[in-house]
Amino acid sequence: MATSRCPQPTSSSGAVPHPPAMIAIEQPPRSRRGRVDRLHLRIITFTLIVAAAGAAGFLAASTCAQPSPSSSQPPSPTTTPPSTSLSPPSPFVFGAWLNMGEFPKDVDSPKQWNQRLGFDAAAFEMRMSIPPWTDEPIVLQPDRWDDRTDAAVFMTVYADAPNNPVWPTEDDVTQMAGKLQSIVDSTGRKVLLRYMPEMDGEWMRYGAKPDQFIAHWKTMGAIVRRVAPSVEIVWSPNFDFNVRGGNAFWPGPEFVDWVGTSQYWKSSWMGLAGNAPVTGGYISSKIEFIYQNYAVVYNKSFVLSEASYGWEEPLEGRPSFANNVTQEEAQRAYWAQVFDPVFLDAHPLFKMAFVFEYKKVEDNMYRDFRVSWDPSVLAGIKVALQPLMAAGRLATAGGNVSATVTPTTPRTRASGSGSTSAQVAPPSKNMADRRCRAGQGDSLATWAALSAFLITFML
Repeated sequence: MATSRCPQPTSSSGAVPHPPAMIAIEQPPRSRRGRVDRLHLRIITFTLIVAAAGAAGFLAASTCAQPSPSSSQPPSPTTTPPSTSLSPPSPFVFGAWLNMGEFPKDVDSPKQWNQRLGFDAAAFEMRMSIPPWTDEPIVLQPDRWDDRTDAAVFMTVYADAPNNPVWPTEDDVTQMAGKLQSIVDSTGRKVLLRYMPEMDGEWMRYGAKPDQFIAHWKTMGAIVRRVAPSVEIVWSPNFDFNVRGGNAFWPGPEFVDWVGTSQYWKSSWMGLAGNAPVTGGYISSKIEFIYQNYAVVYNKSFVLSEASYGWEEPLEGRPSFANNVTQEEAQRAYWAQVFDPVFLDAHPLFKMAFVFEYKKVEDNMYRDFRVSWDPSVLAGIKVALQPLMAAGRLATAGGNVSATVTPTTPRTRASGSGSTSAQVAPPSKNMADRRCRAGQGDSLATWAALSAFLITFML
């Protein structure tokens, strides 16, 4: 209760008289209704300010993901939406099957191939037998390759040793799978297993036996999946297998990661006298059946497992051939069809091809499949590669890899597409948007709460 003092009069003598009694002044009491009205006002004011601040925060945060003026806007209901485009094409792998010691003449190596071609190839092919021949000199030696890159190993495995059973035992397959997985573990290289290829051909000990082949393939596949989970399996018949039983050799998609085929140009097989020019659309016509009916239908990556123009030469002492094309022109025309970006766009699952870099005796003549030993032929191959390189679509291996590397983490199964070097992607735009929204929203919410607190208690 408040009090008021009256002025104190003084006497003529200057003495201060006895003060009068204090007069208490009662203030009128506040009504209960007034207090309730003020409380309601504070609550309403606080609610309105918080709601307004929250709305402002939402609007501000939503601007984080707004596209820049140059970016494309989503189509309106009255416009035709853009066609859905595929992801950028995978880099194309051009590898080589080299004579790394299988034959004593013209021994080659990955390092020499890379030096001749002028880039580090992303994969090399080699072969082994199951069970291995006792004198096989090149069994499982990718840890000794001299390229010092992480180029993949495309391992072709034949059951071709004449003194062994046609169908390898489960122990044989288990040992093979363990050795292949050891390549991955010791070198860090990706490994693909091309197992018992050209199984449709009677020229193979295991060929033209579809029922036995299917049963053995399923056994092999289960073992490889268990023992060598990092290894990818390639099913690779001859290019014209559809005339030799076709689908009877298809083991099903479960134990197939890649579909492949073998394909060559051999003029004499076509009834041509001497070496003849490659006809237009030749490659497409030879791979189309397998590509469409197996790679496309089962969504498997496709590889030209071995290929080239077989340049025919007479054996010593035989008459020369009447050629209608030079060796450089023949190889350049053949490989230009393989490397054509338009052709690859029409065959997006076609991701890898290997040249059979050998010269050998076949059909009582020499056939030279090599593209890099003769300088003029090598120059032609480099010309054929130009469209692919200009488009940035030629895969190359990662470098600075020691001859033997023990990876710190195991490799996982991947689609074959070029270099296996790891790359770190930048944060996604969605993540940046979320961070932006959270930052602006938190700041505005804090401002709103403080403002509401101050304004409410100032009323």
